[in-house]
Amino acid sequence: MLVTVAGLAIPCDLDLDGDVDLNDSAVLQTCLGEPNPSQHPTCWVADPNDSGSISRSDVVLFIDCLTGLGIPGDPNCPP
Repeated sequence: MLVTVAGLAIPCDLDLDGDVDLNDSAVLQTCLGEPNPSQHPTCWVADPNDSGSISRSDVVLFIDCLTGLGIPGDPNCPP
């Protein structure tokens, strides 16, 4: 598994398994509205645009990067 320190190796791969699927969506949904995601044990990864909050723009980014179960995520997402 490839994990980077600066951010996610695969944008929106919130469970770090190499794809962007419904498991990642569950993490995003759980963390929506979390007031301080960078300090949360799970939600720190759910802010793919690094805005400091988990919001609609993260959901839009997630949808753009969605691949599916077992389908490798695109490290260059979003386009």
